[in-house]
Amino acid sequence: AAFCAEEARPSRLQRQVASALADLELQPREEVRTPQGYSLDAVVSVKGRDVAVEVDGPFHFVGRAPTGVTAPKRRQLRAAGWPLLAMPYWEWNALDGDAAGRREYLSRGLAAAAAAAGGGGGGRSGEEAAASRPSGPAPGWNAFQAPVHGQGPPTAEVRRRSPPAQGREG
Repeated sequence: AAFCAEEARPSRLQRQVASALADLELQPREEVRTPQGYSLDAVVSVKGRDVAVEVDGPFHFVGRAPTGVTAPKRRQLRAAGWPLLAMPYWEWNALDGDAAGRREYLSRGLAAAAAAAGGGGGGRSGEEAAASRPSGPAPGWNAFQAPVHGQGPPTAEVRRRSPPAQGREG
C-alpha cells in the first residue's frame, strides 16, 4: 500500500532492479519514506538530483492500466516535485537475461525522469520544481500510463476520439 506503517518486504523484481541500479554505481536507497507518507521502492541521485524509482509489479495494474492506488500515487509524487521512473513489470521482464539491456533501460529512464521534472542537474528542491512546473503530468507521461517508452493502454480520451472499426455500424 502507498501509506504504510509496517516494514516493507521488497519483491524479487524490486531486488533485481535495486541490484541493477547498484551495478550502475548509483547507490540506491531502498524503501524511502516521503514527507507525503509514501514509500518509494528506491531513490537514486542523477546529476545531483534525487529520482524516485517505483517498481510496479502485477498487483499495480488492471490489465496494463495502473490501479486506483498506483495512478494517484504517481501523480501526487510528481506534484510534490519528485522526478519519477515508474517501471512496469512487463518492460523489465522483456529484458530477462539481458543485463546490459536492463542497465540501458534504467539509464535512459532515469535521465528522462530527471529531465521531465525540469532537473537535468539543476539541484532545485522538490517545492521549487513543483512550483515552477505547469500542473498536470510531466512531458512524455499521462496520468494513466508509464513513460512514453512504455506500452501502456490508450487513455479513455484517445479511445473516444478513435474512429469506429471498419465494418461496424452504430
